[in-house]
Amino acid sequence: MENSDIPTEELDWVRDFIDNRFWRPAKSYTATAPHYYTIREWVPEFEDEFVEMVVKIRKYGHEENFYKQTYTYLYVDGFKYWTMGDTLDNTIVINRGIWSKFYGKQFVGKYKDEVNGLSFGN
Repeated sequence: MENSDIPTEELDWVRDFIDNRFWRPAKSYTATAPHYYTIREWVPEFEDEFVEMVVKIRKYGHEENFYKQTYTYLYVDGFKYWTMGDTLDNTIVINRGIWSKFYGKQFVGKYKDEVNGLSFGN
């Protein structure tokens, strides 16, 4: 599953951002919802790029449930990227997970029919 509505130039920028960030495994969800994350302050000189990535996630992403919460996910090259939905100024983390992992019933988003056909959980 990929975001087909993101322009090529924007997708190239996103891939470059992804390739140049450190993604740390999230220890607290290793067994239940394995994913990675990157923190805004890890590379202060690239804060503008971090903010731009958050903007692109929100502009080109699609809504999906994480149990009872709904987040906006951007799908790129087998992974999905999301934030916790805070304001742009207060967003400090971008998460990265395997695109095929879903948690809870999926009743929102552009891909809901495709998502509902997949198994949920680990």
